Amino acid sequence: MATTQCPRCHYPQSFVVDKSAVEVRQEDIPALRAEVQRLEDVIARLNDDRAVLLRRINDAQDATRNLPPEVLSHIFQFIRPPIDFSTHQIASYRPHTPDSEGDTYDAEEDYHYSLTGVSRRWRQIALSMPHLWTSIAVAANNGSMEFKVSLLNFHFDNARNIPISVELDFRDLEMSPRQDPASRAKCLAHIDPLMTAIFIDRPSHIRNLILIRPPVEWLPLININFSRCDSVTISYPSFGPGWIEQFPSFMLDFTPLPCLQDVHLMDCGVPIILPQTTTSCRLLSSHVSTCLDLLVHYPNLVTFESMEPEALQIPWSYSLMGPMVLPFLEDLTWSNHTADTNDAFVRFLQFIRFARLRTLQWCDDKKHFPFRSLRLDFFSSLPNTLSSLTFNKCLFDSDEIIEELLYCVPQLSELHFIECDPLTVNYAVRVIGRSFPESEDFQGSATIGNRPLGLKVLPNLREMSISDGETLDVYEPGDFIEMFKALLARGITERFFMSFIPGVDWDPDSLAEIRGVLSSGFNAKIDFGCRILE
Repeated sequence: MATTQCPRCHYPQSFVVDKSAVEVRQEDIPALRAEVQRLEDVIARLNDDRAVLLRRINDAQDATRNLPPEVLSHIFQFIRPPIDFSTHQIASYRPHTPDSEGDTYDAEEDYHYSLTGVSRRWRQIALSMPHLWTSIAVAANNGSMEFKVSLLNFHFDNARNIPISVELDFRDLEMSPRQDPASRAKCLAHIDPLMTAIFIDRPSHIRNLILIRPPVEWLPLININFSRCDSVTISYPSFGPGWIEQFPSFMLDFTPLPCLQDVHLMDCGVPIILPQTTTSCRLLSSHVSTCLDLLVHYPNLVTFESMEPEALQIPWSYSLMGPMVLPFLEDLTWSNHTADTNDAFVRFLQFIRFARLRTLQWCDDKKHFPFRSLRLDFFSSLPNTLSSLTFNKCLFDSDEIIEELLYCVPQLSELHFIECDPLTVNYAVRVIGRSFPESEDFQGSATIGNRPLGLKVLPNLREMSISDGETLDVYEPGDFIEMFKALLARGITERFFMSFIPGVDWDPDSLAEIRGVLSSGFNAKIDFGCRILE
């Protein structure tokens, strides 16, 4: 038994020493000393590694610590530019997951929040940059609305007086026309703080408003208070139970917005009224009558797009009985025509003409558009300003149809095919750069449309692309080789661009023949997807 004193109070303490625990055999001492030396060597190496890392940290801090705020501001703006909402593909209105194809979330869009957490200096610089906070995407779900509202206010405050772009995505909320009124009211109450923040507190601070699957109850709140809003996008609004029956005259009236220029609506299904300031209108799944009314009543439109219009369900209110020129329209997209049952649209194609049209995207097939002469007259009237023509999902009855349409637009420099019937594309490839083939339909006629017979098809073509969602292997290389030879024979020195999307893998003999055409003086760049020849 041994005794000792407490080091604090000096009170005697006794303890028993277990000698077996500290006994070491003499022959073990060298091995233990070797192990101690090994550990000391490891500690020394770790200290060296630690010193290297600390020097790297110090060097990195020195590199940024002395950068002027102006340089850091440019770096911050480069790594976190405003969100490009046009890249957000809204595939459907259904609830999505972070891995779903239609998801709009991008982790890089939150990178500026990380910048504010690096240091006090970085935070001060980031918060002093209004343009860093001019766009935000918010998913309205079952989570806390207080946090989302605080995030919105954080952007509003730091953007200062610069209006911002806001995207609100409601696809994760359970709202449908079959939902009972009590459940919908509960859902609307849950997201009410968002409504207050956007439509009541800060509407004048919004430049671009994007609503994905919003409750239709919110749409009338888009009013004069959005005094600086120049762009509105509404995708797949959620109509409550019995909404259409309760409000049969409901419409989207944007006329109170004094600065509105761009309107993009997806599957809204109600009449639309635009202010005269609007220059761009893009519609998906709207009634044909709505599309026609907008084109006719708003002559200031520069861009108009109507994708997948619904069949005419209500009478067209405008009586068009004579020619009408749209003076400012430059870009027109119209797809899935229903002209075989729509007399109003037939009159539209008979009388509507353009003064400045530059690009036309045309969707047409034999089921929906059997009026060959009407279509030919329409193409023949296209102005000399037209430079780009896109055929989208086109299927024609015969080879003469595509041939005569292309013959009527010699001013084209760009021709594109998107998911068209392969026969339609092959018909076009076989005539481009060559004289219009003889046809019984035009015997005794001196012109096709407004153009005399005997001239070349698309003599000014500079760019051509073929896009298909699956494969392009159905196209014969020989047809394209002959087209390349015909383009070479034009004697034009400007470069020609050809692309296949997603790509083709032709046989070596065909590729060798194309190389021969290129070596003969054909100035072209041909992108096959898997290789490029030029």
